[in-house]
Amino acid sequence: TNDLGDPERAKCVALAQSFPWSHGPKTLFLRNRNVGLVGQWLTCYVHPQLFEKADEDVEMVHEGHVVILEDDMQASPVYWKWLKQMWAHYRRRQDLIGISLQSQHLISSSGSDRLVVTNDFNPYMYKVSGSWGFSPHPRAWPQFLKWQAKLAPTGYVPSDLTFKGTPVITSKWW
Repeated sequence: TNDLGDPERAKCVALAQSFPWSHGPKTLFLRNRNVGLVGQWLTCYVHPQLFEKADEDVEMVHEGHVVILEDDMQASPVYWKWLKQMWAHYRRRQDLIGISLQSQHLISSSGSDRLVVTNDFNPYMYKVSGSWGFSPHPRAWPQFLKWQAKLAPTGYVPSDLTFKGTPVITSKWW
C-alpha cells in the first residue's frame, strides 16, 4: 500500500523487522510508495561498494550475494546452499549476469513457452534471464545498472535484442 499509516503495512513491516535471520546481517529497505516491478528490480540491490568494485577482478567483488524473491515465491530450504555452490563454480564467467532458480521454458525468438531442456537437470546457460529467485552477479549487475541509468532518461528502447536477425520476445515487450 502507498499509505504509510496503513495498519496492515505496519504489521508487515513489524513482521519483517522481527523475523529471525541467523545467516548474516539483515537489511530492510522500506519504501514510502509503490515503485512497481521494474523499479523494485532496479533499486533492490544498489550498494555503493559494488559500484566502486564493478570493474575490478571478480575475486575482489565476491563478498556475498543477493537473491531477489518476489512476494509470490516460495523457495526450497536448500536453494541457498545450491546457489552458493553455483556461484563458487560460475562466478568467474564473464558472460554471466546472474543465476536463477527458474527452469527456462520461454523460447526467446518466438515467445513460445514450450522450451524443453533435457540435460539431466544440469545448469543451462540462456541469454534470457530467469526472474524467479534471481541472484545478480556482483560484477555484472552494477555495470547493467549504470548502463540502464544512463540510457533510461533518453527514452532508449533496445533494438539489438535479436536472435539470427529476428527480434527476441523480450524486445517485443518494450
